[in-house]
Amino acid sequence: MSYSFNARGATKAQAIEAALAKFDEIAAADATQAPARKAVAASVKSVVGQLADDDTHDVHVTVSGYVISQAVEGGKARVTNAKTAASALLAVRQA
Repeated sequence: MSYSFNARGATKAQAIEAALAKFDEIAAADATQAPARKAVAASVKSVVGQLADDDTHDVHVTVSGYVISQAVEGGKARVTNAKTAASALLAVRQA
């Protein structure tokens, strides 16, 4: 299974927080995606950090990716493939 979502905030910090909260919802519904959290957090923080500071625009973040794992003896899954991609942009502030 894969994940893909958008998040938005009035500030960089709010956009990062919103994106990570959305990922946490996904991971709660599909625990196989949970190992990607560190990569999602790093990717989102990196792309948002590259944007100019602009109090007149919202920060819009798009994240997608997947984690593929195999069950191993003992019940713990072994991740065999993973991808995370994030992008961010300054967007016209919504009224």
